[in-house]
Amino acid sequence: MMKYGYFQAPLFALAIAILGGCGGGSTGVHAVAPGTNSQLVSVAPSSGLYTLYRATGYVDNNSDQHVEPLWSVRVAQGQKLGFRWVSQENKHWDGHGALHLVAFAGSEARDMGTFENRDMKYLWAGSNGDVTGYLHGKEMEKVGQTLTLQ
Repeated sequence: MMKYGYFQAPLFALAIAILGGCGGGSTGVHAVAPGTNSQLVSVAPSSGLYTLYRATGYVDNNSDQHVEPLWSVRVAQGQKLGFRWVSQENKHWDGHGALHLVAFAGSEARDMGTFENRDMKYLWAGSNGDVTGYLHGKEMEKVGQTLTLQ
């Protein structure tokens, strides 16, 4: 049996990147909510049709995983796409009001409503993007980090 030694973790990471996709391009995933500040907003790498997807079942890894397209927008290269949080009254944050998630692409925006389900994600990707593959890749990345004690 062949031992991989020091190459085991890098090979595993490479396999995850290949299987899960790396985002980028007009077909990859470009923005995710909820997410970190760097995941919330991106720019379109090329002109084309971008789609907002809603995914459920991927945060808690339940068996009822589902991805559905919600809205498609034609965006020019370099235009922003992503998400922002706004207060219910859109004036100021009072600490008790619910926050709404607003998805935007170029000059268009849509209020996605109050974010109440913690097992839901919204993603901007190219209209031919493999969102399901991206989400499965993120699951495998978490498993890899757990296995390598990261």
